[in-house]
Amino acid sequence: MWQNFKAPLDTRPAALSLGASAVLWLAASAHHPFVRGHGASEVVLGLVQIGPSDRAFHAFAIVLALAMLYGFAVYTYFRTTNMNLAMAASVLFAAGTGAFIGAALIDGFFAPAYAVRGIGSASGAQTALAVIASASVAIQVLSKFGFIASGGAALLWGIDLFIAGIRARVAGAAVCACGIALALLTALIGPMTPQNLAAIAVCQTVWIVLIATRLWSAPESS
Repeated sequence: MWQNFKAPLDTRPAALSLGASAVLWLAASAHHPFVRGHGASEVVLGLVQIGPSDRAFHAFAIVLALAMLYGFAVYTYFRTTNMNLAMAASVLFAAGTGAFIGAALIDGFFAPAYAVRGIGSASGAQTALAVIASASVAIQVLSKFGFIASGGAALLWGIDLFIAGIRARVAGAAVCACGIALALLTALIGPMTPQNLAAIAVCQTVWIVLIATRLWSAPESS
């Protein structure tokens, strides 16, 4: 058995990292900075003004994403039943995390930094806004891919949890349901906004907390 080769490890720090990061992400998603404005000059100025908070928000989001990736790495190695399912889920979640980080870097760092170039002239503002609008398409694509990949990972981890034993089946079914709902909601919701991001984050948080709870608990005796 694969488990026979695993060295003992206290998985509670990873469980705490995973669960706390998911809850903090849910709380933070309701406070995503955004700009309202009429005309290129107003929007570009707004982006520059929210730059510090935008960078802080997305830097925090990147830290949380990496903390969750760490938690899932520990979970995959020490607490899963079918290593093929678990490793496939890990690959999907890692790909999604990479996409999230890419979107966060563009949204939180590139966009405000480039907006500075548009300050001072109407033509400069128009040019800057055109570039930022193109970047926003990349943010949408990366974010949607990230959530869909995360939903796929949840489905695979949920199946693994379901086959782990009778006591884990309810949690496994719930994780599977959340994964499917997350992927479908992301695919069908249209353009992502700070408003619908919160709804997606709820779905994401539920299944991650369920996994974190299993990671925290003592392993079932075989």
